[in-house]
Amino acid sequence: MVQWLLASPCPAALPLLLMMLTLMCCSSGCFAASLTYHCIFDKAMRVDRTKSMPVVMKNVPLGTGIASQTYTVIGRNGWAPIRINVSTRDLYNTSMYCTTKYSYVKNLLTGYYECEGNALSFNKRKILIDNVVPAAVKLHADRLLVQPLEGPLVVPQFAAGSVCSRFTVPDEHRSAGVANSDMVLYVAAAPGGVWALPCATLEDGRPVVGVMNIAPAVSFHGRLAT
Repeated sequence: MVQWLLASPCPAALPLLLMMLTLMCCSSGCFAASLTYHCIFDKAMRVDRTKSMPVVMKNVPLGTGIASQTYTVIGRNGWAPIRINVSTRDLYNTSMYCTTKYSYVKNLLTGYYECEGNALSFNKRKILIDNVVPAAVKLHADRLLVQPLEGPLVVPQFAAGSVCSRFTVPDEHRSAGVANSDMVLYVAAAPGGVWALPCATLEDGRPVVGVMNIAPAVSFHGRLAT
């Protein structure tokens, strides 16, 4: 039996969905507890806290005629399963992931990590895109209810130097917006563990834009051959 969870407008619950997505990947049984890399959600929340505070997006009432697409409108049709749109563009950006064990790629949180064990092969990327990420999203999309957003979700600019600003946001996400979405999640596979952060919230504290990193060394240790 499915148990539905209501996403209440509580600031303390700001990272709830992202934390659950992170824990789902961390508990999927695909890595060993003895690894140096691990789920570092708390550490990610502490990194550069000032610059990385999520952008607050104003709630514009329906029918106000506001021209700016930066402001998201909350629907009035009750509760519905959350619609999560995932962007995996950074999984194809060779500057964002290790191509071989001999390369060095910037850890999106702190600095540079050695790429040994973190190379993202074609097979690993396919499994992330086709299996791991969709499973994590579906687990919560099937259980978490929100008040749907009306109109496209337009992603705001993030603070310069923030962790969120290091992820690739397609231009159209900031112009036309993302249709039929209550949340947009940007996924990368850089070295440095599994973590997620909120990047933009509504005024009531509900996250609508987030980022997530899934290091290959964590996700595929002992499970995948390159």
